[in-house]
Amino acid sequence: MKLTMGLIMADIIAAKQAIAYFEENKIRDIKNIAAYHIQQSMEKLIKIQVYRKATEYDNHKMFNHNLEKLTLYAETLQIDILVPKYVRDNSLVITDCYLVVVMTLAFP
Repeated sequence: MKLTMGLIMADIIAAKQAIAYFEENKIRDIKNIAAYHIQQSMEKLIKIQVYRKATEYDNHKMFNHNLEKLTLYAETLQIDILVPKYVRDNSLVITDCYLVVVMTLAFP
């Protein structure tokens, strides 16, 4: 699958819808789905920038879902990347929420 801004927008829309549904119904699993889509949108944002701006990169290091590690790796490539301050400040929490959802789906 080719990463596109359209996929990022789809994740953001899904997250907004899940947050609105959570606020109305207080179902914790819906909150986790919102966190999953937020993480996915930011992971795609970082990866798109690396793929477009870096002349060389290590695919092994890009095959990662940890936002902090992806951001740090991108910075070692000495390219300018845009990562929202909120995401930088909360990258571990966002990644942990993503992992909770993935593990819950993998091992119900």
